[in-house]
Amino acid sequence: MAYTKLEQYIDNYWQNLTVEANMNVDGHMTLPNKFIAPSSELVNDFVFHEQFYWDSYFTLLAFDDKTDRDLKLGMTENLFFMFEKHGYVPNSSHTEWHSGRSQPPVLTLLIKQVFDGSQDLAWLERAYHIAVREYKQVWMGKKHPHNRLIYEGLSRYYNESQSHKGAEDESGWDYTTRFDDRALDWLPVDLNSLLYKYEIDLFFFANKLGRTKEAHEWAGASVIRKKRMNKLMWNAGDNFYYDYDFVNKKQGTIKSLAGYFPLFVGMVDETQAEALVKNLDFFMTESGLTTTAKDEPPAAKKQWSSPNGWAPLHFIVIEGLRSYGYEELARKLANKWVKTVADKFEETGTLFEKYNVVDPKQEPTSAVYPDQRGFAWTNAVTKRLIKDFSIK
Repeated sequence: MAYTKLEQYIDNYWQNLTVEANMNVDGHMTLPNKFIAPSSELVNDFVFHEQFYWDSYFTLLAFDDKTDRDLKLGMTENLFFMFEKHGYVPNSSHTEWHSGRSQPPVLTLLIKQVFDGSQDLAWLERAYHIAVREYKQVWMGKKHPHNRLIYEGLSRYYNESQSHKGAEDESGWDYTTRFDDRALDWLPVDLNSLLYKYEIDLFFFANKLGRTKEAHEWAGASVIRKKRMNKLMWNAGDNFYYDYDFVNKKQGTIKSLAGYFPLFVGMVDETQAEALVKNLDFFMTESGLTTTAKDEPPAAKKQWSSPNGWAPLHFIVIEGLRSYGYEELARKLANKWVKTVADKFEETGTLFEKYNVVDPKQEPTSAVYPDQRGFAWTNAVTKRLIKDFSIK
């Protein structure tokens, strides 16, 4: 199948999603640089036309580290701006809807992309200090409004209202069967994997900046986190990572693609990687990967669960597989995802926020807001996979 028409649509659609900085209206924060928003088409008078935190990482995957450096730098600087203004990076730049909580932390991932394209040590010095502050003040915070470091050195999602719903909103998985509507009570495997990645990235940055002592400390922190995650979250019987319910002192039972974040950040050994690959059978369909195990019955309003498939989670799994040498399986998954998106595009002329990968002819489980079209991270991940695997 030729995907030329699909790629052209994606390339041309970025102009619809590009937002100039001066938009201090309707609760939108004025940002210093232009950015790409998740959506631009009104659906039942609803649209995501602001810069989101973790969306920024996946959206920018479609853009080159060097030729598109200004866009990557600008969007990363917008996150710095929001951190300096609020003391944390908010869910998005919409202050009425999304203040009081953050989203899965991806700041060091973005910093590394910008630095890889520029090798600007002066900029890295400033970026490093901001990332360290976010890590320590927000994700390792021990008291309100950032009471996230909660149990055995591991962190949870949180929010200023101290509500389970708000914490689940911060997780980005709004909403899912993972947390049993008690998101404050869980140590999420994806969050702590991303914090492990922070520690690895901050080790790299510190070394680049000649901060040898600090680099040593970051390396030590990553080793400790890995040990604690394996102790609490790795199930040797199932050979899988589960979220940990620290209130009831037990692992969860919901298999989800969050269990592949340790693969993505490089914290598993070869035996664990092989086991995680085998466990993909729980999620694999002809059309891609379900967000939770494919035999889990659909749950109303739980869009981050089966039968739905999401672009960012496919990227996480695919990149994890590639980093451990499972190139052909990664290619197979990439082809499945691109075909699913392309088939729906042929039918509708647009791309969507999420897809039903159990039965693509059926609609995905909906959320508490209208399903979005022309969605940035779907566009970006699909474009990136077509490029990375030369999919034709």
